[in-house]
Amino acid sequence: MIDRLIDEQTSKPTGFLGRFIGNIMARMNRADARWTVSLLDLQPESYVLEIGFGPGVATQYASEKASKGFVAGIDLSETMVQAARKRNAAAIEAGRVDLKHGDVSVLPYSDETFDKVFAIHSIMFWPKPVDCLKELQRVLKPYGLLAITIVPKGRRPDLPPDLGTVYDSDEVAAMLSNAGFRDVQVETFPEPTKYIPDCVLGLK
Repeated sequence: MIDRLIDEQTSKPTGFLGRFIGNIMARMNRADARWTVSLLDLQPESYVLEIGFGPGVATQYASEKASKGFVAGIDLSETMVQAARKRNAAAIEAGRVDLKHGDVSVLPYSDETFDKVFAIHSIMFWPKPVDCLKELQRVLKPYGLLAITIVPKGRRPDLPPDLGTVYDSDEVAAMLSNAGFRDVQVETFPEPTKYIPDCVLGLK
């Protein structure tokens, strides 16, 4: 029962336990976040969207790179929205970051708003991933870049079977192609780590 509760908190953290899980996520995913943001090749004036920002670590890295641009984010968890807003308070106050409670399937942004969009370890929780990817394509500018970071199936043998849907990288790459992205490629984390992530990249 405790394991199931923790699994539920991982997909949508709430309350005190959710904040605790968020702190663990911040520590565990720090290297993945920094690496994913580096693959985006952000420029000072980039407009960036993060899906499922959790405690806001990658959001912070992205806003440091897009120092004269704008970083937006949505997350299903109100608890994580609060935590990420606290972490990114200065950038929010300066008008360079905006973090909302929301759903990837219905984004509150106009067509062709962002230069780059990324998601780290969250596609496994999307109920209709190809439809969600099409929604991400909608808000990307022409030639905009999408990055989806995952730990592929087989590299997390201890992952609970009911914790979302765990994909192989080629499955995610096929989803991007089906959603209309081009030049899809897979990058693998270049350093030894316990759970080696891949990042699937595609251009609008």
